[in-house]
Amino acid sequence: MTLTVETCYSLVLCYIMKVHWEVEALDAAMSQSSHDVLPTSGSLVLENGVSNGQITTSIVADDLSELNERFVVRLVSVDGGADIDTAHQTSSFTIRHV
Repeated sequence: MTLTVETCYSLVLCYIMKVHWEVEALDAAMSQSSHDVLPTSGSLVLENGVSNGQITTSIVADDLSELNERFVVRLVSVDGGADIDTAHQTSSFTIRHV
């Protein structure tokens, strides 16, 4: 899963960027249930000169009988001199129950 932030580099200024993200369920019925992915939001810090990073989430096991669950990770905002590339702002994944 790759999400993209466009950085605005300056020859004079150095930036540390903080990218805020969130995970949300794509199915309306799932938003009523307990969270199966944690954390559901956070921030990723990119040091000067770094243009990519990793967002790590964990799947929470439960005893519920569920259908496959679809989620999206969305880049919400950036602090520190960058813009989110809206063409690469989201990435989706599915938890498949067998």
